[in-house]
Amino acid sequence: MSSTSVGFVARVRVFFQEFPFLNRYVEIRTLDEKPVVRRVNLDLLDERANEAGWFEWIDGFTHHCQVRKFFIIGSDGEELATVTPSKTMRVLKRYLRLIPYDQEEKVIGETVYEALMRLPEIDKVHFIVEVGDRWNRVDDEDYDHGVIVTVHKIPAGIPFSEWVGDLEKIARNELSAEMTKVNSVI
Repeated sequence: MSSTSVGFVARVRVFFQEFPFLNRYVEIRTLDEKPVVRRVNLDLLDERANEAGWFEWIDGFTHHCQVRKFFIIGSDGEELATVTPSKTMRVLKRYLRLIPYDQEEKVIGETVYEALMRLPEIDKVHFIVEVGDRWNRVDDEDYDHGVIVTVHKIPAGIPFSEWVGDLEKIARNELSAEMTKVNSVI
């Protein structure tokens, strides 16, 4: 976060005051973009967290992987669950004549929806926090790497179990809204 961007700093501080539980998951100084609030939608339910990240030098280029985490938060800011992430690992294996080689192994984690379904009381859910780190940290002093935060808010006025219980109705409403937008005259 740039210290000269006073508007950015003010927006971020106000955002973290509104959602103080974010301090558990990210440091303000690591943010690359202004955090945003979005309504929970069908696309979010299919998202998976992923936990990967190592630097690898190939032909002088650094390769990296985005790290995404999701935290399910209750009305009073307590963490109800985390979404079990997918993990990519390098495993050193031995093959014919004891020649070592690396092989990637991927463990598939759960979706946000699957994590929600693990909860005993889904109606306690008020927010789903998404923290993305687009660049892996080289060391503890290098924070110019692109941390982004999105707070996905549960719709007001409807129990979340009811919202999740009628996904086809939500899909129809989304399609109807898209069709209205496409059909409108500019």
